[in-house]
This record gives sequence, structure tokens and C-alpha cells, in this order.
Amino acid sequence: MSDSKLAKTSVLIIAFGLISKFMALVRQSSIGAIYGQSGNTDAYMVAMKIIIISTTMLGVILNTTLIPLLTEIQNEEDKKKSDIFFNSVLNWVLLISFFTGFIIYFFAPQLVKITALGYKGEQFELAVNLVRLASPMVFGLNFAFLFGNYLQSEKIFGPYAATGIIYNLIFFFAFFILKVGNSIRGLMIITICATVSQAIFLIPFLRNVGYEYKPTLKIKKRYRNEIFILIIPIILGEIIQLVNVLVNQNLASFLEKGVISALDNVNKLNNAILSIFIAAFTTAIFPYLSDAFSKSDRKKIVEMLDLGVITVFLITLPATIMIMSLSTPIIKLIFERNQFTPENTVITAGALYYYTIGMSAMAMRMHLYKAYFSFHDTKTPMLNGAVTVLFEVIFSLLLIKPMGYKGLALAYSIGMTSGVLIMFVKLKKKVPEINVRKYMINFLKI
Repeated sequence: MSDSKLAKTSVLIIAFGLISKFMALVRQSSIGAIYGQSGNTDAYMVAMKIIIISTTMLGVILNTTLIPLLTEIQNEEDKKKSDIFFNSVLNWVLLISFFTGFIIYFFAPQLVKITALGYKGEQFELAVNLVRLASPMVFGLNFAFLFGNYLQSEKIFGPYAATGIIYNLIFFFAFFILKVGNSIRGLMIITICATVSQAIFLIPFLRNVGYEYKPTLKIKKRYRNEIFILIIPIILGEIIQLVNVLVNQNLASFLEKGVISALDNVNKLNNAILSIFIAAFTTAIFPYLSDAFSKSDRKKIVEMLDLGVITVFLITLPATIMIMSLSTPIIKLIFERNQFTPENTVITAGALYYYTIGMSAMAMRMHLYKAYFSFHDTKTPMLNGAVTVLFEVIFSLLLIKPMGYKGLALAYSIGMTSGVLIMFVKLKKKVPEINVRKYMINFLKI
């Protein structure tokens, strides 16, 4: 792959990402203006968190294993064989989605109790109803992951990058024109429709590259074994992450109303920046890193690792300083209107300040995880995730009493930074050719 091709791909993903994230900020601001940060929005966020947690494990498995395996099959056999493999994966995803949706719908009360221990009475009932209403969303999320990864394995990045725009267009049409979002249940219905539309949008692009659906569940023993080897650490890693989410969600549920919404808004702001710039680059580079590893091209692997580290530093360090310095004006500009009060701004800006401390670490982890996954190594990220979560849980418990919700945000940054430093040490052992000293010099220069 030429540098110019990587640059063009990254620019395309960044362009779509900028449009999508700007629309997402307008969406979040509009929700905040109508509902503020209240018990209703907290219940909505808890329901969304349950749906996302329920699909995250499968999404991570698809994002980390599908592209390397499809690339390997195409290199060793041909596209026809890789499409047969993909059909088998698709049908398994369909079955898993039905099972997941069933569990979410019928066990919604238990899931809410696990996720938000502090919820009682009407707020608990509202959260349960929203979870049940949102259960079909698993199909949209799972198949968007699946179709997007298939297209990226074909070096086609634009459609998946544009799904955020499709999501927001559907949301805006229903919210502003049809006025469906005047109630919190209406808001959830809009969210479901917008999510499912992302998967539907990708279907024509699959057909354009010659994909044809076939009803099969059979996977070659060799690839089945490879999948199991790869996914076991991923599953363990996601269970560890789930424990972390549950600890933080439950700690937040005992704080004042609106804190869960504030932390969610801050998380989305940070993720918006990372998704636009860092995820665009790591998404573009991942198939090529997988290809370089498949061909044992050490020189190309090191070049891409170096490029990724420098890119992360160049983007996130200035952004971190700017956001920490302007946290209150940023929240005020984006959210403060109508039901989103000045008090909401103070809470959200405080959380943003401490979350942003770990922005560079969050971005670097995205890049390093992609590197390990391209090496077919899912064990190291899993172990690193466990260490990161351990640090975060310990510091959450230590800091929540003296700092409240700010302590939860700071604990996240501390855990993330600790994990990334350890991951660099491990990466040096795996790829001795990388120059960590050069990374530190570039860091200091920036």
C-alpha cells in the first residue's frame, strides 16, 4: 500500500467522520435541550448501555477477527472461499442476535438491577420498559459491524464510515419533522430505527463487490479452530470490561440525578474526537497491517506502527490541552439551552476535564490494539485490559468519596494511561525493531 492511498483513505474516513460527529453533537444537544440531564435521560442511557453491552462482545469479535481471517483466506485460497466463510459467519450472527434479543426482552428487570442498583420505583420501571423496547436494536448493531468489516476487508472504507451520517439523517427526520421524540419512549423508537438503517444502508455495497448470500453454517475446521483461539481471550476481555462498566454505572447510580447522563455525554464527546481522527487512521491501516503480517513483511509493520504512534501524538496532545482549558465553554456552547441548565453544564464540564486527561492514552490503545489483532494476538490486549480495569476500579473506589463523579472520570484516565504504558513494553518484546526512544523524543517535541 502506498502512503498516498493510506492518506486518501484516512481523509475520506475523517471527512465522513467530521460530518457524522457534528450531526451527533447536534443530536445530543437537541436531546439535552428537550430533556436536560434528568431521571428520564438516565433511564434511557441505562437502557442503551444494556443494549450496547449485549452487542459489544460480538462486535469486538467481528472487528478483531473477521478482517485478518478474510484476508488470510483470500491470500491462501480465493475470494469465493472467503465469501463462503463470511456466509457461515453471517448466519451464526443471525442466530446469536435472535438469542440475545430474547434474553434482553425477557430478563430486562434483572439486567436493570445489575446495571443500576440505585434505581427504584418509577425510574426502575421506566428503564425496564425502555430495555424491552430497544431489544430489536441488537440486529442493527450486529449486522452493521458484520457488513462494515466485510467491506473493509475488500479495502472499501467509505460506506461504513458513512453509516453515522445515515443514522443521524434518520434520527433528525423522525425527531424534527415527524416529532416522534417528544417522549422518552419516542426517543428510543427513533434510536432503534436509526440503528437498523445503518445495516440496511450497507447491503447494496456488499452486492456491488460480488457478494451473494447462501444459507450455510459450516466453517472449515482449521478456521473454526483459529476463531476459537482468537475469541477466547476476547470473550474474557469483554467480561472484564463488563465488570468495569457495571462497577462504574452502579457507583454513578448512587450519585445525584443526571450524573450518568453527564458521564455519557462526556464519553461521547471524547469518542467523537477519537472516532473522527484516530479511528479513521486505525480503520484504514488495519487491513494492511494484517496483510503485512500475513506476508511477514517486518519492515512494513514497523513503518505503520511508527506512523500510527506519531499520528496519535500529533492529534491528541494539542487536543487534550485545548479541551481541558476550555471544558466549560465547550459544554456551554454544545448543550446549555432549554432543559439543560447551568448546573448541568458545571457537572458535565467537570467530568470532561478529568476524562480528557486520558485522551492520548485512549487513542494510543486503539492503535496498539489494532496492531496486536493484526498479529492474530488477542491474548495480550485481553490481559492488558484486565490490568487497565483493575487500576480503574481501584482508583474509582478510592476517588469517588473525595471527588464524586470527577473521581470516576479521573480513575478512567489513570487506568487507561497505566495500561498503555504496559502495552508499549510488551510491544517492544514482540517487535524489537520499533524505536521507543524515538517515540519519546517525538512526544517531547510535540
